[in-house]
Amino acid sequence: MDIFILLLISLFVYLIPKTDVDYLSNKSTKSLKGLLALFIIFHHLSQKITTGENFSNFEYMGRYIVALFFFLSGYGLYFQYSNNVNYKENFLRKRLARIFIPFTVFIVIYVFYRATLGEVVNVDFFLIFLERPQQYNL
Repeated sequence: MDIFILLLISLFVYLIPKTDVDYLSNKSTKSLKGLLALFIIFHHLSQKITTGENFSNFEYMGRYIVALFFFLSGYGLYFQYSNNVNYKENFLRKRLARIFIPFTVFIVIYVFYRATLGEVVNVDFFLIFLERPQQYNL
């Protein structure tokens, strides 16, 4: 499984455009960040799926995948901020809209799904998630 993952990463690195510009630019790292996001999902699945060896490698690799994803995203934010003076003005409004709207849609879908199963969904149902001990990846 590790060989397959390394070959897949090598393929995506090979597909990065060969230019003289910054190798960490948004255009160059977009596919790599997408692959890392997929690996982060696999890491979260590996914590719930305990049988078999398909996801067992992602359990220990998660902290490195998340660190690399944060580095690439942070570098992109720094680059945008240093090249565009007005980038900071609309930053929160644009980011919160991109996060809050899909989050709200999925919460509504989830509540509707649980209601169709006949379960009572109220505020206490969501507070249970805050009381559970969280797992730390770093």
